[in-house]
Amino acid sequence: MAMVTASTNPKVLKAVQKVAQIATLPEVTTKIIQLVEDPKSTAKDLQNVIKYDVALSAKILKVVNSAFYGLPRQVGSVDRAIILLGLSTVKNIAVATSMVKLFAGKKISSRFTSKDLWLHSLACGVFCKTISNVRGKEGADEIFVAGLMHDLGLLVEKQVYPDKLATAVDEATINGKVIYEVEREIFEADHQEFGSALSAKWKFPHLFQLATGYHHHPFKVSDQQLEITATVHLADILAYKKKIGLHFENVNFDTKVLDVLELTDQQIADIYDSFDEKFKAAENVMR
Repeated sequence: MAMVTASTNPKVLKAVQKVAQIATLPEVTTKIIQLVEDPKSTAKDLQNVIKYDVALSAKILKVVNSAFYGLPRQVGSVDRAIILLGLSTVKNIAVATSMVKLFAGKKISSRFTSKDLWLHSLACGVFCKTISNVRGKEGADEIFVAGLMHDLGLLVEKQVYPDKLATAVDEATINGKVIYEVEREIFEADHQEFGSALSAKWKFPHLFQLATGYHHHPFKVSDQQLEITATVHLADILAYKKKIGLHFENVNFDTKVLDVLELTDQQIADIYDSFDEKFKAAENVMR
C-alpha cells in the first residue's frame, strides 16, 4: 500500500510545528497508539498503560457499556473490555475520547463555534460507522474514529490562524463557495494538507492520515486506499446535509463513490434516515 505523501509546503510545516506546541494528545493516548501499532504488543501491555489513568478507564467503560456499542451485557473492567473488543477498538475509543478536548475553545467564525465543528466531526464519524456496517465490513470502529478526526486540519487553522479561518468559513458560508478553495486563496493550503501533516507528526495510523488528507478528493489515492477515502467523503457530505454543527450549503458527494462502495440509492437513503438515533447515542456517550 502506497503511503500518504508528506507535505513539503513550508506554510503547512510551520503551522503544524506551532500547533504541536499548543495542543497535544494526552501522553497516555500517544502511548496507546504506539502500543497497538506495534505487532509485538499484547493485551497486557495495553492494560498496564490504561489502568493508571482513572479518567480514561472510566470513559472507556462508559463507551463500551453505551447504546452506541450495544453489547449484550455490561462490562465491568477495562481488562474485560480489551478481551471482548480487542486492542484496536480500545485504542480507537481512547483516541476518540481524547479528541473531544481538542475541540474546546473560542468561536471558529461569526456563525460557528468549536462545538459546531465537534458536532459535525461526530456526525461524520457516525455516518462512517453506519456505512461500514451496512457494507458488512470489519473495522467499523476504526473508520468511526477516522471520520471523527477528518477535519483535524481545521483545528490546526483555528489554533494557528484563527482570524484567517474565520474569514474563510464566513466567505464559504455566506457566498456558497467551496471551503477548501477559499482556504487555498487565504492559506495557500487547505485543511486536508494541514490535517494530514499533523496526523503524520502525531504518528497516527495511516488510515487516519488518509481520512484527514483526502476526504474532499477521495480519488487522489491508490485503488487499495479508495474504500477508506470514499467512505469518509460520503459520510462528510451526508453530515453536511444533516446541518448538524459546522456545515456548508450546496455540497454534494462524488457519485462515483457509490460504485466504489457498492451502495444503492436506497441504501444511502436508509443510512441517512437511520442516522438521528445513532447520532444521539454517540453524542450522549462522547461528551
